[in-house]
Amino acid sequence: MRNVFVRPVGRSLKRNRINISNFVTMNTLTVKIKDKKTEKEVKTFLDALGLTYKVESTNDDTELISSSKAMVKHLDAAKNEERKGKGTKVRLDDIWK
Repeated sequence: MRNVFVRPVGRSLKRNRINISNFVTMNTLTVKIKDKKTEKEVKTFLDALGLTYKVESTNDDTELISSSKAMVKHLDAAKNEERKGKGTKVRLDDIWK
């Protein structure tokens, strides 16, 4: 059993013992799931273990853009134009005006 000595504010300077062995510790595990079937299986597994969980969806724009052949082709064309000097440079300070 671990003990922590604390001094409550506004009370005497006498130390009080608090048993912290009953405090709950939490860990976070991040799992990247790419399809609904796997998500359902993972949820079922976590439910079977009696664990609580929270599902958060994130959109990765890079992955979305690179999955579209038309978008990749468009970006490649834009890069080539920029290399040829056809691009327009904008200063960072000018963007936020």
